[in-house]
Amino acid sequence: MGHFHATPLAEDAVPEPWAQGDDIVLTNGTARILKQMIIVRILRPDRLVQSSKKFVQKVLGDDIVNISQVDLGAIVESGINPRSPLLLVSAPGFDASYRVDQLARSSNKKYTSVAIGSPEAFDQADRAIKSAAKTGSWVLLKNVHLAPQWLIELEKTIYKLNLNEKFRLFLTMENNPKVPSTLLIASYVFVFEPPSGIKASLLRSYT
Repeated sequence: MGHFHATPLAEDAVPEPWAQGDDIVLTNGTARILKQMIIVRILRPDRLVQSSKKFVQKVLGDDIVNISQVDLGAIVESGINPRSPLLLVSAPGFDASYRVDQLARSSNKKYTSVAIGSPEAFDQADRAIKSAAKTGSWVLLKNVHLAPQWLIELEKTIYKLNLNEKFRLFLTMENNPKVPSTLLIASYVFVFEPPSGIKASLLRSYT
């Protein structure tokens, strides 16, 4: 028991006093891991997430917890409809625009970024879109959830323009029920969550 309390990988060292007799866990691996998770929950709650991961892997398979990140670059270069914005939705306080910045740097692609929220930003966005529509470059509009009514006009603008096939419009937003449903339907929607843990945060910061 002392080792279980001291080890940093408690989920791999759970004591099993029930492993005697005819307990079902002797023949049922899922039941065994479930019991181990209960012990971890009671005695080592700091390792509950890792123990839960083992249980999910056992029940649903390894692939369920090894899903790779969406390859945004492959989607952008796959010949998608330039009239369909790429909508990056994230939790409040989390900015997913870094994904566009990373992609632009790796693709050696220039883009225009406009933060929505001020009256001047609407004119800047309009000019940037009209220019990029001709040249086939990219435009990133940040925090569009702050102007849900303006998004209706944005849809009309994109519909009227003669777009270069290489034109891409990226939009970042937080969850907001006021965002027009027509925009959501017309867009390629990607949902991003903040990385969990220090390691994931550092990887996001330095890559």
